[in-house]
Amino acid sequence: MDSQQTNDTGHLLIVGVSASPNNERLLHAAARLAEQMRVGWIAVHIRDHTLTNSDEQRRIDEHLAVARDLGAQLQVIEHHSTAEALVAVALEHPQARIVLGRSHPGGIFGRVRSLADQIMDLNDRIDIFILNR
Repeated sequence: MDSQQTNDTGHLLIVGVSASPNNERLLHAAARLAEQMRVGWIAVHIRDHTLTNSDEQRRIDEHLAVARDLGAQLQVIEHHSTAEALVAVALEHPQARIVLGRSHPGGIFGRVRSLADQIMDLNDRIDIFILNR
């Protein structure tokens, strides 16, 4: 499906692109979901100011290529916060929904807030799909 083609409701999916080894599976799942919903989708890579090693950059480039090949519109954004950047992109498209992979608790005693929680703290009107990668 053409990434610009959406159903008549104007819905759109937004999925993040990262260096995570699981990201490619999430991109494929998001493409399938977009196809099932008959909506377009945007793959967004949020680049912060931390240094990325060559292996991570290679994976990011590969994941962006996979997303493009699967029909996504690509965006690369410079921002210090993944959650804030995804919310900003979603707010540009009023019917957008964010697609995330399931995260595992991190930090000491699992106290690091998930990306989904961070997004909901910023804007509780954006729908979030959490896929089991």
